[in-house]
Amino acid sequence: ITIKESLALGIIKNSNEDETKLNLAMNEICESLSKRVVDWNWTGIDGEPLAKPYKNSEVFKELYNEELLWLITATMGETKGEQKKD
Repeated sequence: ITIKESLALGIIKNSNEDETKLNLAMNEICESLSKRVVDWNWTGIDGEPLAKPYKNSEVFKELYNEELLWLITATMGETKGEQKKD
């Protein structure tokens, strides 16, 4: 995760309903993901395939929060399921 992404996530997490800041932060995260997620077989709630994500930041705005957070975590290197247990 880049510094820019960390700052954007911090803005989203700590925002006091400043819609402009939230939109800018969300756009930054979606733009960043669109450069890292090249392909997927993600479907919407209706079962229809979503558009391919590469260079398509708008498609990430169709995801649920949990899905977006999973993608952020997965593109950082390892998902929670892949983490080693000590």
